[in-house]
Amino acid sequence: MDSLQNKDISKPLIKAVDTDDIVGAVLRIHLIAELLIDSWISARTSCPNIFGSNKKDRILIECSKKISIAERLGLPGNVCKVISKINTIRNDFAHKINPDDIKEDDMVGLIQSATNMVNETSEAPIEDHTLRINDENEVLKYEITIKSPPELNKYKLLMILLLAMKIITNHVAKNHKGKWDSNYSQFDYSVKLSN
Repeated sequence: MDSLQNKDISKPLIKAVDTDDIVGAVLRIHLIAELLIDSWISARTSCPNIFGSNKKDRILIECSKKISIAERLGLPGNVCKVISKINTIRNDFAHKINPDDIKEDDMVGLIQSATNMVNETSEAPIEDHTLRINDENEVLKYEITIKSPPELNKYKLLMILLLAMKIITNHVAKNHKGKWDSNYSQFDYSVKLSN
């Protein structure tokens, strides 16, 4: 968590929500997912700068390889599958000139992986989760569920990433030697996941 906390994920998270640019949203959500993987690997290897600390000494490894490394270092496989699906969606976007939305097949696969991920934990079923997005005045702007229409897929993608983050942090809290608590109120943004 220290590794992740040193990177301010609130800014790309908020920009992913605020942008009308689906490419920008997908890239930012993927960036956060990859930061989760990097942080897991850094923590498990006790090497905070395992991938380098600046552009000059940065080690570039494909995200799919990092996901495999993280899984071998104990990241739950169901979480890895979800992040792999997010990576696939990002790769689809990276290789299109004018992507206009997330492919329905990709979204169905991601939702199935997320359902499996949630079912293997003590979390409520994925259908019971709601992503509430407030405006700058804390007025409810959107309320998204996994059943929301396809034009809200970027928000469903974000909701699934937030669920993966919650499952990772609960896994860390449960397995931490000091039985670290799982109260993450310091990460209170204008984007909230509830069930």
